[in-house]
Amino acid sequence: MSTLSLLSGAETLALSFQLLIDEVLLSGDTIEPVRTARLAHMLREAAMARGGNGTHEGLLFDSLLRDIAGNSRSNLEQLASIVEMRPIPNSALQILGEIADQLSHERLAFSTRMSPW
Repeated sequence: MSTLSLLSGAETLALSFQLLIDEVLLSGDTIEPVRTARLAHMLREAAMARGGNGTHEGLLFDSLLRDIAGNSRSNLEQLASIVEMRPIPNSALQILGEIADQLSHERLAFSTRMSPW
């Protein structure tokens, strides 16, 4: 697989994750439960990847959600459980907003790496 297709695939996954988080943030309590369940599933995939048991997507999400030193920014398993609550607490919405900002930054980095192609 070429570097370009790897970067493109990673950017696409990051975008889908970010858009889902944005949808949850913008919709609030009116969001369909299937969408919050999807986000919770993605967060759990990333949490499982930290333990070495994740899917390809989970590994990517995990790497996108770490700080520059490689440390975890939040307890994703706990956040996944909270995301499924109604209403989602403001503290969890704030964490999701920070994750969305981080994903936006990572997507910009992917785009920068792909620009020579």
